[in-house]
Amino acid sequence: MTERGQRTRSAIVAAAAQLMSERGVAATSLDDVLAACGAGKSQLYHYFGSKQELIAAVIDHQLQGILAGQPRLEHMHTWEDFEGWAADLLSMHAGPDGPYACPLGSLVGELDGDPALQIELDSAFCTWESYLARGLTRLGGRESSATTPTRAAWQPPPWRPCRAG
Repeated sequence: MTERGQRTRSAIVAAAAQLMSERGVAATSLDDVLAACGAGKSQLYHYFGSKQELIAAVIDHQLQGILAGQPRLEHMHTWEDFEGWAADLLSMHAGPDGPYACPLGSLVGELDGDPALQIELDSAFCTWESYLARGLTRLGGRESSATTPTRAAWQPPPWRPCRAG
């Protein structure tokens, strides 16, 4: 993909992510996305064969935004790093605009009728979880049947357990 193509694709995904965050997935049409980013239908369908493919790209976009907003996760080597990550996360949720809505969490209820997108969303949560699990492992977490770094990172629902990172 050319640099221009990457910019166009990124603009489409960013516009879709913004609109889906504001309006919801069902209330965001492909025409809305095109109007917001200034791309044409041929460009949209060049990069995405369907709205479902676009939503999968939005899921990845949201995950990348979350990880970029939590850089301490990747560089967690001390308990001070962990405490700093937790403080950053709490302050983000206590911002002046009120509690921060998780861009992935807000998609959960909207995508529960689409098994393929549920898999994409589950994979995104598992990736996010794996960063915290690796950090906790570096901090001295020991695997046991009761508490593992993965369980400490997030207790997944029993019907869709994450793959250990």
